[in-house]
Amino acid sequence: MATTPAFFPALLAAALKASSHGCLTQAYPRTPEVRWAVQKRLPAALRKPRIEQVGNPKFDTGTQPVQDSVQVHGIDPESNDLQDALDDLQLDQSDSRNRVDDVRKDAKGQGFEAIAWFQPYHVWTEETWGIYFDARKLDDLALSFLDDFKSARVHGSHSLAALLAFGLTYAHELFHARVEAALSWAEINAQQPRHLRYKQRVYQALRETPDWLEEALANWSAWNWFKAPGIQSLVARMASNADGLDRVVEASLDLAPPGYQEWRLGHQPCTWRTFANQLSTGNPKSNPAGIGLPLESALTGPLPYDFRPADIPLRFVGPGVIADRLQSHPATFNVPPRRELERALKHFRHSLDASGGKGGHQKWTGPDQRAFILPTRDPVSTGVFKTFLHHVGIDKATYVRQVRPNL
Repeated sequence: MATTPAFFPALLAAALKASSHGCLTQAYPRTPEVRWAVQKRLPAALRKPRIEQVGNPKFDTGTQPVQDSVQVHGIDPESNDLQDALDDLQLDQSDSRNRVDDVRKDAKGQGFEAIAWFQPYHVWTEETWGIYFDARKLDDLALSFLDDFKSARVHGSHSLAALLAFGLTYAHELFHARVEAALSWAEINAQQPRHLRYKQRVYQALRETPDWLEEALANWSAWNWFKAPGIQSLVARMASNADGLDRVVEASLDLAPPGYQEWRLGHQPCTWRTFANQLSTGNPKSNPAGIGLPLESALTGPLPYDFRPADIPLRFVGPGVIADRLQSHPATFNVPPRRELERALKHFRHSLDASGGKGGHQKWTGPDQRAFILPTRDPVSTGVFKTFLHHVGIDKATYVRQVRPNL
């Protein structure tokens, strides 16, 4: 059985007791259960009010409506789904030189947050939290990798460049989500806020300094994704010159602000202990004696909660070649926007029944007089989408490949 971190015994005991009474169906709670526990039992841990729009972290408030983003399925970054979805992809190389120069300038100033960012649920609402990609910038980063392949004498395809651009950035942002999950677990154990305190006293206080460990370890997580055996086996089939490809990835991680640049510190166990203590205490500095508490297993595993990428909303803002491919492949497509599902209902000859539906729901009636209830929430939930597919008698692959192109 996995070892549980020392500062979580009370919650684990309660979980085991609940399990003995049939209250739990799994060994450890999944991230959504932990999130809802914080929201329901410890509202003081959340920002008031939480932000309702999409906003890059360099802004204090949201900058565009969430309707302008499209959600896909949270992806296991080491699965074959990415390879399948990006196979034979061709990037748009128009104005390539200027786009590459601009994205490198942005990365040097903002790191991977120039491409994507994580909006924690402690700050953003249930409809707007999650990982966001600037779809255009993601393509630009892939073009930058194509340019790097030439100088490093790596024979790599557009698909490989897209895989690296998305995979490295996604792994970086997933680490931020993992940090929030760890702090959420600590909050429901202590019944005291932790996340907002850490963000103010540690993350903001250390911004753009070499001690900015969250960004350093997020970049280390990106490197670990790249060096995972499955990804290494995959890229070996997609490119020549493994040493040159290593240098390309290392250079991309180095092209970043202070903090990000210290990603190699992730190799040292003491870095993880220091960071775990920052999370726990809200103090950016270690105690004078230099003896940190052994709390690093809250991040490095085995974890007392079940963290799955699929549980973290993933959205794209704006159009892009890579984003379009991930949104249109059955392996990575998650749910359509609500207005798209309305068009799909019309495609299947359903009409809106003005006399039906209650509250935030619409009633759509098909030619066989069977009704489908569509919530007005955007995007629709995975459950509603599965119900729709069953209602019209198709699977997700058929919807993505045959229905969507005709809407």
